[in-house]
Amino acid sequence: MAAVMRSMTRRRQKAYLLLPLFIALAILWLSLVYLVLSVVEEWAVAAKSTAAEAPEKTDLIVAEPAPATELPTASKLKTLMALGYERETRFDLDQRNAWRWSNGSCPMAAVGITHVARTRHAPIAYLTFISNEKFVDGALVLGTSLRKTSVFLQHGVADLVITITSNCVSAVSRKRLLEEGGYTHVFEVPSLAGRIHAKSGIFRDTFDKIYMFNLTMYEKIVFLDADMIAIRSMDKLFSKPKIWGPDYVAAVGGNDYFQTGMMIIIPTQEMFNCIYDRLIRGTPPNGFQFTGSSARDGVLLRDVFQTRFHAINPKYSRNLNPRHRLDMKLPGKQSIVAVHLRGIIKPWHDRRLPNPHTELGKKEFGFTYLHWWTLYEEEIHKKSAYYLKALEFHSKGHAPGSEAIVVDGIAFGMQNTDAGGSIVSPLTHVWMQRHSKDAYTQLLSSEEKRQRNRTLPSMRKIPSPHFGLSCDAVCAQAGLRCALEALYFTSLNDCEELRSVFGCSRCEMGVYWRPHPGNDFPAVEDVSQELEHENKERKSRLRDNSTNLVCRYNYLHDARGVPNCTASYTTTRRYCPCVPKP
Repeated sequence: MAAVMRSMTRRRQKAYLLLPLFIALAILWLSLVYLVLSVVEEWAVAAKSTAAEAPEKTDLIVAEPAPATELPTASKLKTLMALGYERETRFDLDQRNAWRWSNGSCPMAAVGITHVARTRHAPIAYLTFISNEKFVDGALVLGTSLRKTSVFLQHGVADLVITITSNCVSAVSRKRLLEEGGYTHVFEVPSLAGRIHAKSGIFRDTFDKIYMFNLTMYEKIVFLDADMIAIRSMDKLFSKPKIWGPDYVAAVGGNDYFQTGMMIIIPTQEMFNCIYDRLIRGTPPNGFQFTGSSARDGVLLRDVFQTRFHAINPKYSRNLNPRHRLDMKLPGKQSIVAVHLRGIIKPWHDRRLPNPHTELGKKEFGFTYLHWWTLYEEEIHKKSAYYLKALEFHSKGHAPGSEAIVVDGIAFGMQNTDAGGSIVSPLTHVWMQRHSKDAYTQLLSSEEKRQRNRTLPSMRKIPSPHFGLSCDAVCAQAGLRCALEALYFTSLNDCEELRSVFGCSRCEMGVYWRPHPGNDFPAVEDVSQELEHENKERKSRLRDNSTNLVCRYNYLHDARGVPNCTASYTTTRRYCPCVPKP
């Protein structure tokens, strides 16, 4: 009897041990089934959406890179949150497509972005917009700067998107935006500007910005104008400031006024419908609210959102004085995150041409300008198909300019020639504002320096022994004369040489400033903040302290500050090229 009882006990123990194992296996099997069904459902929805849209007229043309293996959107969102993204707490982003505006629903917009464009995407996106070929160069640099600074973009959990006005940007430029600018998607949108007479609305093309509210595949968008540059990561903007709902935006501003050059939005079809409806009712023939100087996106969006905006720290969209270094902190010890290039004249415009709109801004040759060109030359031009092909030709013994470099059937620079009659080469030139009436070529900065790497017979380079002397005076003390052309030579404007001569703490570009135009650069400048009544001994000691001395080379492109032999300034000691008198 005891043996039987022991046997029954052992059977019960085995049953108890097997039960948890069966439960665990069942849970694992159900999880696998759920995962497979989720993937199949996502594929089916995408296929159904594509099939449903195929017969209809497509309102938006999409250009994309070659398809690659991607994580499902849900997986991207999980990774995104692990990288620091915080979703909204006041508004359920998953229910945004069901949201309706409390002001009353608006009629469905007659234009928009079709579902065929929405099948492959990340949860969030950086977005910009251009309406012509002239801003392609700006968009390329913006895209590159975002790729270099955004962790979300680098991990592939955010998209980099650009919308362009249809029939205004060539297929070649759209390809450049994808390949050289790093954009994930290029969306063409129907123009809304045609409702405004061209002569009465210089900024009327900016109405096409409102399509950002129709990009409803993204739960949140950070929009930036194409004339911005990211200096540091802007990823925090996707989490803060918090946005209370689709009828709010986040933007730089205050006192019931916000700017539209950089915004954070929750895109929904409902909000797009209402903005589009307001535009239609406020433009001819229905109305005249958004015409003339009011024919621009800012007037429209401020009319729609009124005071429903959350303020963004201005460090994310800073208009900088040309003399402000990008690595310096703003008042209050805030580091600059992004800069916004002010005025109608942009760095990529031909600097040799006069400014046609002085009332809308002036040419500025400062640290932001220099940073833009450094990004363009090093990160875009020197990685382009034209440049790489030219390097290949050069490695085979072909001299730069000996033959045209052709990519996609288009010759670089449209076979323009340089001053010597040679065809411009990507190894020596950049080709800007391509495929527009303002297209031009100019020397690469490295080639320009090479061509200025000259000297003159019997030339001596003499540093001024005192502050406030002109090069005419410095050379005369040595029984020589100042050689004006040599002030442009590379060696006199070389930071390494200036540091060696003057022992300065740092070396940087001299920037035009009305009280001190910079015609005395190259030079060393005393930048100490001296008190007005300090004694002479104290001033002398400060000027001998290398931490207060900054070497400045002449950028040579600002007509107001090009060097001459007669210029002098009380806080500079010049570096002078002197030659024998005739």
